[in-house]
Formats: sequence, C-alpha cells, structure tokens
Amino acid sequence: MRGGSDIATGLAPYFHVRYRAPCNLRCFYCYERPHPARMPDDVPATIEDSLRTARAAGYRAVVFGAAELLLLPFREAAVRLAKRLGFERVGMLSNLVALDQRKLDGLAKAGLDEITGTVFALDNAGAQAVSGGRNVFSRQVRATARIAEHGGFSFSVHTILTRPLAVDLASSVLRLRDLFAPD
Repeated sequence: MRGGSDIATGLAPYFHVRYRAPCNLRCFYCYERPHPARMPDDVPATIEDSLRTARAAGYRAVVFGAAELLLLPFREAAVRLAKRLGFERVGMLSNLVALDQRKLDGLAKAGLDEITGTVFALDNAGAQAVSGGRNVFSRQVRATARIAEHGGFSFSVHTILTRPLAVDLASSVLRLRDLFAPD
C-alpha cells in the first residue's frame, strides 16, 4: 500500500458515482435498496453520463460506490473512462468479497488509485448476520492481504457500526486496527 496521505488532499471533494446494479450481499443497512437481480442495460450509460457531468462541474476525484463495482463486467472500462476524462484520483468503495487477483490487476492497469473496504463485523458469524453472506469476513481479510501485497493502491477501511462491532466498541476498533492497519 502506498504510504501516508495528505489530509488536505483527502478532504478534497469527490464525486460518488451512483448506479443501480446487483450486489453480492444483502446488508440490512444498505441505502441502495433494492438492488436489481440482473444488470440493467442502462448502467454503462448512467456511469458515463455521471462521470461527464461531475468532471464538467470541476470534480477531480471520483469514487465508484453504489452497488459493487467488482461485479460490473465493464469495471476496467469505467475506471479508464474516469481517467480519460481527467479525474486525478479514482477510487472504489467495496465490500471486498468479490476481489481476486485478476480483478485487482485489471483495476490497477485501468488506473484505479484507491480502494476503501467496508467492514461491519469481526468474524464470519457477525458478518453473516449483517449481510446474509457466508465467510464474508474471512474473504474481506484475504482481499485486504491481496491489496497489501499488490502495493499499487492506497487502502482505507470504512466501518459500519453494527451490533457485532458495537458490543465492545473500543476492543472492536483495536482489533480492526490490528487486522487492517498497514505494517
């Protein structure tokens, strides 16, 4: 993972690309409900229109965060388009569950700069209670290790405060720090 971040840069306004597409989890807190069962035909055009509008408005940073970018068959093309339009920073917010080496390499080659992983539990049982998915937490930890080994992205953790994390919040925060903080 790339070293430290400049707080002023981190506070620069970014555009959150929103589109209706499938997701691989059913988290109870999701504000994007309902996710469609199949990919709507208009998703590529919606993303392109949003990127062009945001760039024309002066945004220099963009984050793909609606649904799950990793599930889009045209994810690399969307990232390349953002770079071609002149966005200086391109990131994605992801639950990390579908992240594998091939996708990671493809996104790096396309120009993705940042990955933010959403974490909402401290073990598989807690993650399943929140998302309905099996082995979610283990898959998130493995994905984080892949990101660290790759070294081509800045990485941050986005924590959703759910019951599994809130039971002993101080201990949960320390455990997450120990699991996801770079060495």
